[in-house]
Order: sequence, then structure tokens, then C-alpha cells
Amino acid sequence: MAAYLIVDAEDLVVESGGADGRADEYRAVAQASIDRYGGRYLVRGASPVAVEGDWPDGRVLTVIEFPDRACLERWRGSAEYGQAAAIRKISIDARMVIADGVIPGEC
Repeated sequence: MAAYLIVDAEDLVVESGGADGRADEYRAVAQASIDRYGGRYLVRGASPVAVEGDWPDGRVLTVIEFPDRACLERWRGSAEYGQAAAIRKISIDARMVIADGVIPGEC
């Protein structure tokens, strides 16, 4: 069953007038690590449209799908992601949650 990493992050284009070098570095390192562990972006840096409730200005949404929770957890514990996380923590304000997908045919 697929597992998803859902990220709410500051939109660096809005917040700083343009993405700084650290954010670009994070994206490159993160992309390589995600690819290595079987992840793929479903939504990347999108500005959501709130249809119920509010979505804060200056925030973007990213959704990354992994084949299963074990792959996602291996990625999170990897040295490659550790390098990306260290960069992110000093350059991007973000919240992340993990959600398991549903088995096809389940309600």
C-alpha cells in the first residue's frame, strides 16, 4: 500500500522575493534522495485553493508518494535525506505528515 509524505512549506518566491541558493540546494538533494527510495512527486510546490476553511498565504503544498511505508521510512532514515533535511531546517519553514494510502477497493 502506498504511503504519502505531505508537506506544507513556505513559498520562498513569496517570502523572500525569490528562492535562495540553500532552497535550490535542498530541492536538488531531496529530489535525488526521493528518487533513490522509489518516491515520486504527485504535487510539488503548488499553491492550494482553499474550498473549505483557510490556507495561509505564502504557503505551498507538496505530496510525495512512496511504494509503501517501509520505503518512506527507509528514505527518512537515510543519510541522503539527512543531508537534505539539514539544509531544509536552516532554509525552509515546513511541516510534514505521513499518511498511508488505502488498499484499492477499500472504502
